[in-house]
Amino acid sequence: MLRLSESYPLATERSVCREQVFFDIETTGFSRRFHQVGLISLAYRLEDRLELIQYLAEEPAEEGLIITAALREINQHLAYVSYNGDRFDIPFLNERSRQLGLASRLEPKRSLDLYRLLGRGKLIQTEAMSGFERQDELSGAQWAKGYRRFLAQPSEELRDRLLRHCREDVLSLVQLLQSAPADHPVHFRILRRPPRLITELIVSPGNLRAQLIDPMNQITTIDLPLLDTPSFSVLDDPDFDQLTPEEKKDRVFIEYDQLIPQRVHKYLQIDRAI
Repeated sequence: MLRLSESYPLATERSVCREQVFFDIETTGFSRRFHQVGLISLAYRLEDRLELIQYLAEEPAEEGLIITAALREINQHLAYVSYNGDRFDIPFLNERSRQLGLASRLEPKRSLDLYRLLGRGKLIQTEAMSGFERQDELSGAQWAKGYRRFLAQPSEELRDRLLRHCREDVLSLVQLLQSAPADHPVHFRILRRPPRLITELIVSPGNLRAQLIDPMNQITTIDLPLLDTPSFSVLDDPDFDQLTPEEKKDRVFIEYDQLIPQRVHKYLQIDRAI
């Protein structure tokens, strides 16, 4: 396994907040079952610079090593920033991790997918708009072909080209985020209000325990007292009678033994301003 690190100056303080990590993967194909992860690149803010780390599997047997090492670093941050990561990178990594018997996973709720949030096309098509100047023009299919050639006959020149492609994918994410208009909701969500996430909801008689992760990557536990009936459980709120019918409905967290996470999330995130 090869681990490389580089540092880059940050254009502005607004480019990257400390709670987020940018990441991208390269694979030997699109099938999570039959193809492998060959390279994982990630970048995060370290003091006043951008630290970029790359994990390259120099042989197929090292796939589990790079996944474990990279996910350990990625999970030290609150939010994962990617491009189409919700549909490709995160499910691919989690499935490969499962198949290899690894404990490492990425939590989809922590994902901030710029493809979805900015509503644009392929990453390479957005770079002209963001001002990013790419030096490498490999496609995903060309990368996979080059990686297979590298595994069969390693060379420093080919290795550097493979690394450069994924490195530029990650650096372009930073540029893409920075180029979004200042009033775009993506900045509010990522930079001004990093997500606070419910990691677990535990139900017991008369109580609902919520575990959340905060912007400092610390776990917070909140107990919500419940009034239980045979059909539903409602938040035990002394001001319940003063609420509107819609607000009362939002306090019903369990109906016919079915927990309603959306209502719990709304109460914790909006009503309590957590």
